[in-house]
Amino acid sequence: NSSKFINGSRLLTIKDYTLRNPFTKDIIEVGNAPTDKTQYWDFFDMNNIPDKLKSMPLFIHMDLSVSGDKTGIAGTWIIGKKPSQEGVSQSKEMYYQLAFSVAVKGYQISFEKNRQFIYWLKKQGFKIKGISTDSFQSTDTGQLLKQNGFDYKMISVDRVDQASHVCVPYQYLKSTIYEERIRMYDSTVLTDELLNVEKDSN
Repeated sequence: NSSKFINGSRLLTIKDYTLRNPFTKDIIEVGNAPTDKTQYWDFFDMNNIPDKLKSMPLFIHMDLSVSGDKTGIAGTWIIGKKPSQEGVSQSKEMYYQLAFSVAVKGYQISFEKNRQFIYWLKKQGFKIKGISTDSFQSTDTGQLLKQNGFDYKMISVDRVDQASHVCVPYQYLKSTIYEERIRMYDSTVLTDELLNVEKDSN
């Protein structure tokens, strides 16, 4: 009883091919081995970040893992309201732009490097308004981010609301895409992830 959740042609309409992911690779290999001194920002090209967007509210979500799976990190800016169109009333809904996305793999993922990347972004001038993680192994990360002054919350994006029987985060994402209230760069990995989301009617 599973079906694809997001239509490929609808996803295509929000892609802006003038935009670039500041991460030079969609998947990076950075772990916690003693000899691994690599940091996430070693793969981050600030030249792909327009200066005017640094001051926009940035929200970051991390899908955490330890080993055997990739950690996913993505940031999204709130640009404002959806641009008006001729003959159409000004939308009151938020308009977004994908800032960055990356998948991290390694023998074991370093939670410390996850946090260090957040601290680094702040030092670069990004206006980080909120950070969220899924529930897996998130307690320590959440506590430390809060201690450092970040607005943090835990969000289980695939948990179904018992009252409405709707997975609210995914449904909001779908609505945002279908209403063309977000724009994103082209990314093979991210496109595959979005198009392979399935809804189980049970």
